[in-house]
Amino acid sequence: MTTAGEADLPALLSLNPAVGEEELRRRLAEGLTGTLVWDGAELIFTRWSADADHFLPYLGLTFRLHPGDQHRHGSFTRADRRDRGLHRNFAAWGLHETRDCGRLRSIGLIATWHEPPRRSVLRAGWRRVGTIGFWRFGPLRRYVASGDVRLGPDRSFSVEPGSPRGAPGEPASSV
Repeated sequence: MTTAGEADLPALLSLNPAVGEEELRRRLAEGLTGTLVWDGAELIFTRWSADADHFLPYLGLTFRLHPGDQHRHGSFTRADRRDRGLHRNFAAWGLHETRDCGRLRSIGLIATWHEPPRRSVLRAGWRRVGTIGFWRFGPLRRYVASGDVRLGPDRSFSVEPGSPRGAPGEPASSV
């Protein structure tokens, strides 16, 4: 396991070209941490995490994190390694890593239609605490949120700190 840097851009683009070089450079510039899992010289899994506010281009909003929050997102498993529990194991490991880093919550965002990762994180012990999305009307977007997710006045959103906490000494998780 290694942490992503500029030198890893070719491998990251080879694993998931849909992300694009510009997006990967933006993540690195904003201070997001990319965790890379290798099998020899082959990149087989990535996951990104953030400990500070950051922009999410697919929503067009900035995710405002509360003190003690960590956002985990952008997990991707190489096609020939899927359905082997890699994502679920890293979701569970991420909860322990969150605790070890002194964080209170690990927050993930998963598209409602993307069932495999939703299923794997729920099996790993994460809980669903709300939703965020938008309706598109031509060039306009109407944002909607539910549960503990709150829309901000400045094209941002957050997950309220009152979300369920883990057992004493254990980090809470939310999807």
